[in-house]
Amino acid sequence: MQPKSVALAVVGLLLLALGCSVAIVKPGWQTASGEPIESLTVTAQPGAQARATVKFIPGDNESNGLAITLGGDQVSWVSSDPATRIPKVDLGVAYPITLTVNVPPGTPPGTYGASISLYTGQKLVSKLPVKIVVQ
Repeated sequence: MQPKSVALAVVGLLLLALGCSVAIVKPGWQTASGEPIESLTVTAQPGAQARATVKFIPGDNESNGLAITLGGDQVSWVSSDPATRIPKVDLGVAYPITLTVNVPPGTPPGTYGASISLYTGQKLVSKLPVKIVVQ
């Protein structure tokens, strides 16, 4: 093997080793404390309000930001802060979203559903189911 080939092979191995040592942030939803989640459970009494903060970590930069859409059967019970949009997102940065659930008085105990979805344009980026437990 020629010295030039050996040098290139060493450089290639170094670049590979350095590239593999960079921490990879997994996109998705987290609790306020940073634990990964696939759904959120909020518990409240009839006539009460409950809040929960989640974080979204995007898998890509979005200079136009992400639109926030609330959905599900009990969408009228839920609001978010920010309400409609995260203005700009950067890859790997956690963006907090606080959900407030207002359970109407007289609501029977049970489990109800809502969701929070994030869009870039018309494309769904991520959706988090929200389970509302009324005690």
